[in-house]
Amino acid sequence: YEAAFYGKKTFCFSTLSFGDSDYEGFAEKAAEIIDDYYRKVNDNTILNVNFPDVKAKNIKGVKLATLAKTVYIDDYVKTGENTYKITSRLTDDAQLGSDLYYTLKGYISITPLIYDKTDHSLLKELTEL
Repeated sequence: YEAAFYGKKTFCFSTLSFGDSDYEGFAEKAAEIIDDYYRKVNDNTILNVNFPDVKAKNIKGVKLATLAKTVYIDDYVKTGENTYKITSRLTDDAQLGSDLYYTLKGYISITPLIYDKTDHSLLKELTEL
């Protein structure tokens, strides 16, 4: 997100992986996405791209999506007398049309984001009070 703050086009890639990921295959797909979308992305824009937990050759396609209201649940598993392993899991609440929804269905999801999270309409309304 730092690049967007400084007015640079930003691509964020992640994988919804619960095991070994196909990073080589994802890298090829990432290069294709950059080629396809670079000219369309504005400065200050973040293109958030999520890969599903499948081999790249098994990806169903690409879906443009909204940002999910994702909740991670952390589990602490005792591995020794004073040591724990932290694992995270997602809630099953993937909103229809969201990035999480499509990624769980085997698609690459792409969500355009902006760095400025200001609610401009409320700001204007409050200013007029």
